[in-house]
Amino acid sequence: MPLPHSQQDSRRRSPSRRSMTSTSSSPSSSSMPQPRLLLLLLLAITTYLLLTTVGPPALTLFITLPPYFRFLLLIDLGLWCWATNVHGLILSGIHVGKLLDDGSHHDHEHRDVNPRAMYGLAGVFTGVTLASLWCFRVLESGRGEEAAEIVPACTYVMLVGMVVMPGGWGWGEERERFLRSLKRTVLGTLSTPVPFCDVILADILTSFSRSMGDLKIVFTDLVTDESAAVAVVHRTTVGVGDFVQPFLICIPHLLRLRQCLAEYTQTPLHHSSHLSHTSTQTSSPSSIRARHLANAAKYVSAIPVIVAGFTINWIEGQVHGGGGDSADGGAAEGRGRKEKLDWAVGVWILFATLNSLFTLYWDIIMDWHLGNLGNLSTPVSSSPSSRRKSTHRLLRPTLHFPSPYLYYAAIAIDAVLRFSWIVRIALLRKVVDASVLDPSAGGGGDVSSGGDTDRTAKETLVAIDICLKVLEILRRWVWVFFRVEREWVVRGGDRKAGKAVAGGVSGVSLCCGLLVMDDGD
Repeated sequence: MPLPHSQQDSRRRSPSRRSMTSTSSSPSSSSMPQPRLLLLLLLAITTYLLLTTVGPPALTLFITLPPYFRFLLLIDLGLWCWATNVHGLILSGIHVGKLLDDGSHHDHEHRDVNPRAMYGLAGVFTGVTLASLWCFRVLESGRGEEAAEIVPACTYVMLVGMVVMPGGWGWGEERERFLRSLKRTVLGTLSTPVPFCDVILADILTSFSRSMGDLKIVFTDLVTDESAAVAVVHRTTVGVGDFVQPFLICIPHLLRLRQCLAEYTQTPLHHSSHLSHTSTQTSSPSSIRARHLANAAKYVSAIPVIVAGFTINWIEGQVHGGGGDSADGGAAEGRGRKEKLDWAVGVWILFATLNSLFTLYWDIIMDWHLGNLGNLSTPVSSSPSSRRKSTHRLLRPTLHFPSPYLYYAAIAIDAVLRFSWIVRIALLRKVVDASVLDPSAGGGGDVSSGGDTDRTAKETLVAIDICLKVLEILRRWVWVFFRVEREWVVRGGDRKAGKAVAGGVSGVSLCCGLLVMDDGD
């Protein structure tokens, strides 16, 4: 039986009422400050407890962990950073999957990266690492460290197997994307295309370069009977194997160097519709090619820093290799050793300063297009109405993130962390003075106060190196946000593009996503 007109009209109007209700409630729910305040309060309480109640023991525990577990925990930190990168960028309206498209047939629909999968992978890796660490401690207390090293060895095999295992289960799509990008990055030639996702991966690997040098220590601990963790602090000899560690540190920089040279050779000499992803519509082919060469020089500048650091260790190994036969001869030999170490440390400081200045300039001016330098900082926008036009100093005219202070904070953080290695200089001088001028520190003598000073300085230096590795990963985490944001702005992406994808994970209220979200959307 047909309904009365009044009931039909009410039924027709009910969907619109529901939509109006949902749209009217969504802004209020998205703009409610309670989740942010609760999150910040939770972070503040956690930080306070770590720094007061269990702070020093917790930090000391991480530093004193065996190197194979420290390496795994740094990998876990990198996974969590990448997951929050993806989530925060999607919440800000950036279609991350479109930017990270590698051109394969699997990505023809530009499906966005799933933050849930990223969090899942990070959670699984972290859970396996912590479970392995617990089993290691239990077995170590009963049978000793050498017998317990079977646990981290099996853990490494298990985690590698989880990454390379075929099939779609276990976040197979994300793992497949990673493996394709890693294969192109490691095995690519000058003719291999360099999509934006490969650039991001290679740059992240450069932040893990110092950690990759620890793989030599991990291999020595797990495969041989030598305790490499002790050898790092108390080096007595220098062998051919010592060249392996600096080579491992150089590998990520060499991979990124190959990418820059590939982009240079693949950039046409004349205008083309297939210019590199790093170019803007106003850039000429010659300027693009010159930029790729300059970028390659940036990664080359990291090699002398690594070589100089290895030289310091090599000279120090010679210092500890033997002492003088007499007091006068030992004093003269000590002065000669000190001059060599002073020269090596000075060269390291020089190359480290040049590399830090080069990379800091490139981060801010070239990668982020900040600094307001002509056409490098004025990308062409296809949808000006969806952008924020900035008039702030040192920033480009077109911004994507809601607050300009985020860009200022990123510049300051990047500048501080790029020069964080300066804290090592004072300890390096202390190690030089203690190990060269003190006869008891030269090896072969009884332990004295001078030898204790040398040992303490070296252990502190190792602890600082570990902290610097963590800070470099966090610096790269910040860098990724603004590097991807700049790429999105240059390509003229719409700020609304990623909102629908973010809705599926909006319940995960992480601080990075909350900072880059726009409350007005």
